[in-house]
Amino acid sequence: MRRGATTLGLLVLVAALVGAGVAGGHSVNYVSADPQVTPDGTVLVEGAFVEESGWAVLHERTVDGYGEALGATRLPRRNAFYTDIAVTIEAEAWANWSTREVVVVLHGEDGDGEFTDADPPLAGFGVVVTDRFVVEPGHRAVVTGEDDFPQRADGPSVTVRRATLPERGHLVVRNRTAEGRVIGARTLDAGTYENVSVAVNDSFHAATEGSFAARVSLHRDDGDGEFDGDERAVRAGNETVTTRFSVEPERAGGIVTTPVPTTAPPDGGSGGTATGSGTTAGGATETGGQPGFGLAAVVAGVLVAALALGGGRRR
Repeated sequence: MRRGATTLGLLVLVAALVGAGVAGGHSVNYVSADPQVTPDGTVLVEGAFVEESGWAVLHERTVDGYGEALGATRLPRRNAFYTDIAVTIEAEAWANWSTREVVVVLHGEDGDGEFTDADPPLAGFGVVVTDRFVVEPGHRAVVTGEDDFPQRADGPSVTVRRATLPERGHLVVRNRTAEGRVIGARTLDAGTYENVSVAVNDSFHAATEGSFAARVSLHRDDGDGEFDGDERAVRAGNETVTTRFSVEPERAGGIVTTPVPTTAPPDGGSGGTATGSGTTAGGATETGGQPGFGLAAVVAGVLVAALALGGGRRR
């Protein structure tokens, strides 16, 4: 009964936001990215939604926000949800790179087909749409998931969209709702993988009602081929290479997105084996213009994730 009331309230709120927000000039553009290690300056922006065509742009982090642009990738579709957007830091900047935070900003475009300072930043709910994350030079290490949309699990497992391990190691799933309790792990050789499922504890899955907040991180193997909790996390600077998303058991329903492959930037990984059916390796994917997927779905996804993750992302 409580779940039904929550769902009803959410739907009412979505309707109000879509009706009043859009009519009042408020957009739902958003972008997110997580810490990662890259050998060549190409990073993956985990997810973005744009109401108009534009750019995903990496900027220098400054004390009061962001500064010079470091690299940009065009987002050509309107009302599209993009995942795993490859953005390359310009060679001159990358040549002297040290581990640091960057800021990804969504920009519109002025129609000349090139990113310049004249392309304005985009807003979401009245503020410029940004996210910040650490980029460290080194052997590629990155993991991406469902981002701000809840993942609907069809059994006692979670799935990450992409994982690149610099050496043999582990994908470790924690329940953020229960103070980071480890609920599953999977051992993988070095390489790049797509749509990798990680089994979670059966008793945890059976006891879960509604959704839970998952964090999936990379850990190095200590030589025994098993995760026992003592293995060091793979880090970018002082932050663990990780991804965060909410998970809803199939019995609870959920919003399901179906990414459509578009472009395939260079992988830059160490080979590896693709696991499961997936999108183009390393490529930006977009969902938009499909039946049943539009502004209301995006707002609903963001709100459901916000509720599941305790009111927002980590920063």
